[in-house]
Amino acid sequence: MTRLPHLIAGVLGTLLGACGHTEPFTAADTTLFEPFSPVTPVRLTFAAGANLRPAFSEDGAQITYSFVRGTPDRDRCLATLPAGGGTRLRTLCWTAQGQDTLADGLELGALAADGRLAFTRYTSRVNGVVPNDAALFISREGEAVNAERVLDLFVFQPAGGTAWDYLLDLTWSGPNELTALATDAVIINRCPPGICWDTTYVGLHVATIQPGSGTTASVVTAVAVQPAAGGVAVDRATGRRYIRYPDRVEELLANGTTTVAYEPPADPARPDFRLTGLAVAADRMVVSGIYLEPPAPGAQRDSVSQLRRVDGTSEQVLASRRGVEGRIGAVALDPTGERVVFEGRAGNSRNLFLLELP
Repeated sequence: MTRLPHLIAGVLGTLLGACGHTEPFTAADTTLFEPFSPVTPVRLTFAAGANLRPAFSEDGAQITYSFVRGTPDRDRCLATLPAGGGTRLRTLCWTAQGQDTLADGLELGALAADGRLAFTRYTSRVNGVVPNDAALFISREGEAVNAERVLDLFVFQPAGGTAWDYLLDLTWSGPNELTALATDAVIINRCPPGICWDTTYVGLHVATIQPGSGTTASVVTAVAVQPAAGGVAVDRATGRRYIRYPDRVEELLANGTTTVAYEPPADPARPDFRLTGLAVAADRMVVSGIYLEPPAPGAQRDSVSQLRRVDGTSEQVLASRRGVEGRIGAVALDPTGERVVFEGRAGNSRNLFLLELP
């Protein structure tokens, strides 16, 4: 489960260079292509609010992520960073005149090697809970205001036989092909009589989208998944696609069937380990997960969140957080499988961190 995402609408504006910093503010108009801290894991983001949903560009040169704009209308924007850390290279916000009464959310970004940026946009009233409009867009670098709407969401999708609310784990899986997990969003208040909105994503399909242009419609195919599916990952090097469930990872085969690619080994020290993130690249797999420590007499049970590298039947813990240290969320691998970026969540802090894989 995840907190209700901030939502979105308007005309896309582009800010380039150092006018939008993810690092501590500096007055000089400079671009830095190295991290601001050498401490491992390297912290990449420093802006207030939630910095989430990391993804490497197709060529591995940049990292795309979403962040809170900090305006009264609760906008979320997309930004790109150098793959090794540094200042923002590009910031995309939906900022049309007269749109300050709308919450504008760019939730996902997938950056192609040729500069095309695929992203989802959600729109609601500033104080609204449920978005009233959503779509998949394609923007070309330098032409952000002309971003093209290529797939409507919240409407019936013939390929899947149902409506799709949210696309998760959007990624380029071919020269003109995107892959994502298409889901239904169930929004409920978990804190009545107070207000505590929460969103649960119910897996529907692995969606493959070949974006159209102009009068050419997008071509969409869909493979059904079980409702517990939480994400997908595509290995750009091999074209292999994987589906993440809480208790396993399945590979989606060319004929539409699946086979189990990974199951967390049974371990009394991790009795209820469940997967929360998945990334694959160059035949390498990295997962994140969380579990509760077994009870000890007189002790409070802490949650433990881990980042693990998976190689066949062996595993290696890359990072671990316990209790108030927070949890590790979504993960992304660069195309070489040598760098991993992960969400570090603690309290109200949501930042991205980088690790070099051994």
